[in-house]
Amino acid sequence: MWHNRSSGRTRGRPWGSLVLLGLLAAAGCSSLQTTPPEKVGFMSRAVARDDGSVTVRAAALGRDEAWKVYGADLARHGIQPVWLMIENRSDEDLHLAMAVLDPTYFAPNEAAWIVHRRWERGVNRQIDRLFQEYEMPQIIPAHATRSGFFLANYDQGLKYVHVLLFGTDRDHQFDLAVEVPGIVTDYAATDLSRIAPPDSIEKVDTAGLRTRLEELPCCTTNKKGAKQGDPLNIVVIGDVEPVIKAFLARKWDVTEEMTGGAKWRTVKAFLLGSKYRYSPISSLYVFGRRQDIALQKARDNIHQRNHLRLWLTRFEWNGKPVTIGQISRDIGVRYTTKSPTISTHKIDPQVDEARTYLMEDLLLSGHVEAIGYVGGVGAAPPEAPRHNLTGDPYYTDGRRAVIVLSNQWVPYDKIQILRWTEAAK
Repeated sequence: MWHNRSSGRTRGRPWGSLVLLGLLAAAGCSSLQTTPPEKVGFMSRAVARDDGSVTVRAAALGRDEAWKVYGADLARHGIQPVWLMIENRSDEDLHLAMAVLDPTYFAPNEAAWIVHRRWERGVNRQIDRLFQEYEMPQIIPAHATRSGFFLANYDQGLKYVHVLLFGTDRDHQFDLAVEVPGIVTDYAATDLSRIAPPDSIEKVDTAGLRTRLEELPCCTTNKKGAKQGDPLNIVVIGDVEPVIKAFLARKWDVTEEMTGGAKWRTVKAFLLGSKYRYSPISSLYVFGRRQDIALQKARDNIHQRNHLRLWLTRFEWNGKPVTIGQISRDIGVRYTTKSPTISTHKIDPQVDEARTYLMEDLLLSGHVEAIGYVGGVGAAPPEAPRHNLTGDPYYTDGRRAVIVLSNQWVPYDKIQILRWTEAAK
């Protein structure tokens, strides 16, 4: 061993200290690699809303975009920057309600601390300054425009943004559904304008609505239309945008297309029993095509969720498109060779419960203007259930829930009850 006789220390240790000091010095001199927000590109897809005196624009950043802006992988920590620009043309200052945007949002210093780097004090100071610089102001002065980032919890596909601005004389509310890049969803992949071109739409009056709804198919089918599956137990009436916003407001998620990556994520979640909010939904068919829109509300594991499918019809009522749909509650998972992911969900046989849940859930969104029931499914009692395409039994009173959605806020006492005869057909 090489000893330093005068100090009694090994000769290697001073060199080790010098190396450590060199590393620390290098870390102190490193810088944060970021891109100015205006050069990242997300502003071009911002969604705008205006109420006459206030304009709100919003865009939610995907994982890569946030990394470019902040120089850190925010998505890994469940953080999503939402860019807001608010133009206040009114005569009063407005206060932005942050807790309405997201009840469990991240404060700028909190998020900065989460992504701090070990041994890089200089970089961490840059991170702190950046998060503070980009913070969205809470006060929007009269006749002024303010912009910045709000740090929400991470969503993919589509994100619901609810903006509430308090004023002395008037409050302003806006709700927006904004795209999040990163995954391919069936909603984004479906061109609804091709499914129901304007010149193919039939106008139905109130007197004929119930009849048309009850004449719609009772059930989904397989691709060839040879076998019947789950009951078509819901009708949602409204423009696509308010329909989607009502679901997003109640924490429903869009679903991924059945890509290779989505299949792998599904299998992994199945094996680990973990949550997968955007898990693909198998294809069922109505009008000879697979579902146009699929949505789900998952629990903390892939085994349990509420999920629904919607198909656009070619008629409308009061200027609103009519969609027919199917909802059921998944209560477990089992292996099957009938699914490309080698597994399928087992449904709760009491499908009317999921139907009722959906009606109550959407009522809480504040966008329901009318509700009711019609026949059309056909009753199937518990002692004589029908079966879906994967063999799961279900029973029902034979009715389908009708939910009419508005793009405006609707007070509970203004909701119309469609008092049709409730006998099953």
